Amino acid sequence: MIRSIIRYPDKGKLLLALFLIIMFFAIALAAPLLSEQEDPTQPSYFKIVGKPYDVNPYPPTPEVPLGTTPRQYDIFHTLVWGTRSALSFGLTITFISAFFGILLGALSGFTQGKIGDLIIRISDTFISFPTIAGVVLINSFYASQTANLGATPDIMHPIINFMIERNIHPVTLALIAFSWMPYVKLTHTSVIQQMEQEYIQAAKSIGASKLRIIITHILPNIYSPILVIAAKSIGGLVILDAGLTYIGISGATEWGSLLVISRDWIVGSLAITYWWVFFPPVITIILFGLAWNFFGDQLTSLLNPR
Repeated sequence: MIRSIIRYPDKGKLLLALFLIIMFFAIALAAPLLSEQEDPTQPSYFKIVGKPYDVNPYPPTPEVPLGTTPRQYDIFHTLVWGTRSALSFGLTITFISAFFGILLGALSGFTQGKIGDLIIRISDTFISFPTIAGVVLINSFYASQTANLGATPDIMHPIINFMIERNIHPVTLALIAFSWMPYVKLTHTSVIQQMEQEYIQAAKSIGASKLRIIITHILPNIYSPILVIAAKSIGGLVILDAGLTYIGISGATEWGSLLVISRDWIVGSLAITYWWVFFPPVITIILFGLAWNFFGDQLTSLLNPR
C-alpha cells in the first residue's frame, strides 16, 4: 500500500483527502483539550456559555471562538465534540452494513441456486425502496410502539425495550436496514467472477472447505471495491443524518441540531448578519462528506489503476 501511494500519479488529491480525515480523527481525540467539559464525568455535546433564556445569537469572541446560537449554545464546543459522534455514527453503520452485506453477498455468490436468487431478490426489493421513506416508516413505527409500550403485550416490545436500554436511535437502525444492499450486489458479482479462476478450482481439488475458500481466497481478492463503497458511505451517512435532523426526522446529529436551533436566523438578510450560526456547521458537514467521498474516489484509482 505504501509503495502504491508513493508511485500514485495524483498524490496531491489523495494526501488532501487523508489530511482531512486525519484532521477529523485528531479533533475527535483532542476534544477534551480543545473544549473542556463542565462535568468530565458526564460529557455533553452542548454547552451553555451565557443566559439560556437569551434567544439572540452572539458573534465570536476569544472565549467563544465561533460564537453562540440562540439560547447561548457554544458552537465551537458542539462542532468539536460532535466530530466524535459523527465518526462513531458513520463508521458504526458502515461497518455493520458492510459486514452483513459481504456475508450475504458471499453466500449468494458461492451457493447460487435458490438461496442465491432469494438473497438477490430481497436485496433488489430493498434497493427499490427509497431510503428516506424507509427511515420515516421505521421512525414512525418506533414512535407508535413506544407510545403503546404499557398496553397489551406485543411481540415487538422486547425489541423496543432493547433499543431504549441500549440507546439505539430508530434512524440508526433504519439506515443500517437500507445500507447493506450495495455490498451484497458487489460481493455477489465479484464472488461469481472469482469462482471461475483457476486458484479456486485448485483449492477445491485439495479439499478446502467452502468457508475457507471464501475467507482465505475469495474475500482478500475482492476487498478493493468494497473499501471504496465503505469510504464514500461514511461521509454520505453523516450528511444524510444531518439533513434528516434538520427536517425533524432524526435527532441524533449534533451538527444538524445546531442548524435546527438557529434556523430562524439563517433566512434573508439575517443569514449575512448572523453568519456564524450556520456557516461553521455547514462547512464542517460539507468538509466531512467531501473528505470521505474524495478518499473513496482516490481509492478507486489507487487500488485499481487499470
